[in-house]
Amino acid sequence: MGNIKNTLRPAPGLIEVAPAKMAQVAELQDATLAAQDADDVATAYIGLGHIEAATFFLYVGDAVVLAAYEKVKKSKGWQHIRNPQSSYGKNFESLDEFCRVKLGKSYNRIQAIAANRRFIGQEAFEQAERIGLRQVDYNALKALPAPKQEIVREALAEGASKEEVQRALRELAAADQKEIAALTKERDDLRAEAATTQEVLDKKNQRIDKLEREKGRIARLPPDKALAATKTEAENLLKEAIGLLRGNFRQALVVLSGLRESIFMAGMVGQVQAELVALRDEFSLADVVGDGTPEWQRWDAAQGDGQDN
Repeated sequence: MGNIKNTLRPAPGLIEVAPAKMAQVAELQDATLAAQDADDVATAYIGLGHIEAATFFLYVGDAVVLAAYEKVKKSKGWQHIRNPQSSYGKNFESLDEFCRVKLGKSYNRIQAIAANRRFIGQEAFEQAERIGLRQVDYNALKALPAPKQEIVREALAEGASKEEVQRALRELAAADQKEIAALTKERDDLRAEAATTQEVLDKKNQRIDKLEREKGRIARLPPDKALAATKTEAENLLKEAIGLLRGNFRQALVVLSGLRESIFMAGMVGQVQAELVALRDEFSLADVVGDGTPEWQRWDAAQGDGQDN
């Protein structure tokens, strides 16, 4: 039998490292690297071996890149690997530089991938990678409320397809927008109502301030002028009350009448009438007579006729 050469084979389960890479490891060892440094470099190259095997398919999955990155980062072996793009044969000077050249992604991008995995969990992340979810899909998922995020996570864990996940994201986002629009309208309505209430309060306060000023002014007048001023103010108040009854209050009754709320209307009118009766009783006032002209107006007119004579 001829001589049989022993052929070294990698241990089962390990990916064979390219001969050129092993030569570089040997070169680094010959350059008086410490034994620990050599182990770190070997670990880094094993991680790169995973990448090189995957690039055979012209596409490196984010999960594969992330696994290789974490192994290389932990070992710190990237510091002892030469940058093939360096004209002076320098080693990589930063982890970002290593990631861009060897992993094909920036350090920030790999960090974003790691954040995606933490966000949806390992099981859902693996399915998301298998079906090819993009960063825009992750961003859409992060924009949803927590309960809706959980729906998508469960769908991924159960093996949902890319189309199913993207359709779910669109539908959940649309429903979320409707809810946001409804809440926004409710908020705006409350603000408008509050503004209207504040406007009414401001006018009321202005009216009270005006009455207080008038009261003080009248108190400083001679008796005859004070009486005239008081009567004028009372007439103005009466005009405002009548205007309110004939205007806004009557308009409210018109609307209620169209809605057939006659009992409610009768109660409101009865309340106004009760207030007037209470005032008449409090001050022992006579009721209107004759053609409906109030007694005070008749008396006032009579005083005017006497002055003319």
